[in-house]
Amino acid sequence: MPEKKGLVRYQDSEWYRSLVEECKAIAVETRFTAQQAMIEGYHELGSRIRQDDKKMKISDLVYHLAGELGMSERSVWHSVQFVDKFPVLEDVPGYTSDKSLSWSRVKKLLQTPKPELECEHEQVNIIHVCRTCGRRLDNK
Repeated sequence: MPEKKGLVRYQDSEWYRSLVEECKAIAVETRFTAQQAMIEGYHELGSRIRQDDKKMKISDLVYHLAGELGMSERSVWHSVQFVDKFPVLEDVPGYTSDKSLSWSRVKKLLQTPKPELECEHEQVNIIHVCRTCGRRLDNK
């Protein structure tokens, strides 16, 4: 749209610059709040699963819960691994201070080099648990 002579472009006006800065701050805070809520939710999910993990083989428990929750089995396993590695949520690096901390970055913190593990039923999987018998697999 052509500019009219004598009018200040809205992008150069003080009120507009102020509006942009305030909206940016709101967007950043909203993303941070949503990401933090997701991290807290996965931690709470993993904690709750660990409360009952002796009542059923953990592999079966995760499998069935994933189906009931409409989540992937991997996501449910990540929540359990999350609680195992960080029982106290505030111990997650950057949890209270890093506004860019996301669930994806938390999952990267859970990754460990894949050791060579075996069970008589199958070779290692991402969760280090035999899916057939539910036994945890340890380095030999």
